[in-house]
Amino acid sequence: MVPHKLNRQLLLLAVIGIVLYVSVMAYNMIANSSSVEEDFALHAVTKTAAADAAVKFVETKFPGVTPSGTRVLYESDQELSGYLQKSGLYDEYESAYGQRFPLDYWQVDVKTRTSDTVYTVYVGMEKPEIAGWRKTAAARKAPPTEDGAKIAAASVIGMGYKADEFVYNANDKTGRGEKPDSTLYTFESTQAKIGEAKLLLQVNVQSGETVSFKPAFSVPSDYLSWLGKQQKSASWMTMAHLVFTVVMGIVALVYMIMYARHISFSRGIVMTLVYAAAYIVQTFNMIPALQTQSPDQDQVVMVILLSVSILFVLLSAASVYMSLLAGDALWRQKNKHLWPRWSESDFGAHIFYAMGRGYLICLFIMGVQQVVFFAAEKGFHAFGVNDPMQSPLNMLWPGLFPTLAWLAGISEEILFRLFGIIIFKKLLRNTFLAILIPNVFWALGHTGYTIYPSYTRLIEVTLLGFIFGYVFLKYGLYTAIYAHVAMDSILMAFSYIASENTAESVLVGLFYAALPAIVGYAIMLLHARLKPKRPQPEFVPPGAT
Repeated sequence: MVPHKLNRQLLLLAVIGIVLYVSVMAYNMIANSSSVEEDFALHAVTKTAAADAAVKFVETKFPGVTPSGTRVLYESDQELSGYLQKSGLYDEYESAYGQRFPLDYWQVDVKTRTSDTVYTVYVGMEKPEIAGWRKTAAARKAPPTEDGAKIAAASVIGMGYKADEFVYNANDKTGRGEKPDSTLYTFESTQAKIGEAKLLLQVNVQSGETVSFKPAFSVPSDYLSWLGKQQKSASWMTMAHLVFTVVMGIVALVYMIMYARHISFSRGIVMTLVYAAAYIVQTFNMIPALQTQSPDQDQVVMVILLSVSILFVLLSAASVYMSLLAGDALWRQKNKHLWPRWSESDFGAHIFYAMGRGYLICLFIMGVQQVVFFAAEKGFHAFGVNDPMQSPLNMLWPGLFPTLAWLAGISEEILFRLFGIIIFKKLLRNTFLAILIPNVFWALGHTGYTIYPSYTRLIEVTLLGFIFGYVFLKYGLYTAIYAHVAMDSILMAFSYIASENTAESVLVGLFYAALPAIVGYAIMLLHARLKPKRPQPEFVPPGAT
């Protein structure tokens, strides 16, 4: 039987959140205004269609080559996309050049039966047109040839471009801050231009043959300099987040040891194991995304990246476990019951109500987030760039993408709310600062996303953190987790539906959006059947007031 109880205040907040969210989205659509968040990489061309187009191109371009397999990755020209958005030229570019020179495209690696040569073909996502290609062999790069420029010019014509619309640039100015390459020949368009960016055709000639052809717009050096500073700033902020997390893990270990005689170490094990197992699955799910960082398919690099990632997962899980036990002990020392036990008679009902409150609160937070992004876009021209590393299109099992919501919701609420707030409350004896400081360091961990300026997410996440902090202090850990998980589940479900763009993806997305409710109801029913007949006594640490 479902308990009946309605929190009118939270219901009102949910309605306000929905109104804010819809209002901002409607304004963006009517005013044709861009959102700070990443655009969904919509595609009419499927991965299968892109692979077929790439194989056909290789068979035609290189007679005698027998393809043996393909790997399809989603890629994006992040530098050009960022420049266009920062300069207000994005819509103009999409209208004039988006079809021929797509910002988002498929990268198809075609393997062959008879050699270790790999043919990389760039295929459009709206139409299966070939934008460029690259031939990669294990042999060492050959020195330049005297006829390299002529061979490169012939390749330009062979790819369907008119010779009289391009000028050979003997200085090989790529416009991307790349190192000079004596085998790279660049042809500059006399017509195609957007802002200060000119279309360049980059042709690499080795041993008398063309081994790569790639069109690219020359992003201005001042933007690249600005971008470099933003990325450096984000790296420093991310490092500060990691250092803070490590320090807090050590502090959690110390307090766990201090209260070892009064702690039930069996508590939190199930939650920690579920978190670790899901995190490991997601790490392997991200292999295609990691491969975008290793274009030459270096298996050694991939093994190292995976090994480091798994080690990070294990350390993260240990930190979550210690923070759970230490944080709970410190709160109970102050007679605060913020992490209910399974042994308590009303545990099932508590979880069910936490789930309901979580959904209502998440709707409010989603509305506030849209307002913050809107203010950032209007106030200091913030913008977002698509990131292939974060896209479901670059996952082994895209349908598992929304489960990341549970990893973030569980770990972050434990580390930065349950444990973070009590530590700084104990040190500073000030609730506002106790919420603010962990919030800031939590927010610093989100600055690595491709949203610029890099401090945009620092502001946004810190502000949202105050809501999560208030929710935690008022309703406890499970409500905060549910609010976090429900919000991320809904947003990730939207992203998954848009990236897959199929009827099946809609059903999967709706399932994930409803999953927090399903889990909450299932726990309530399970607890009703299995709850202990004799509730365990409450733990009261030494010095409790």
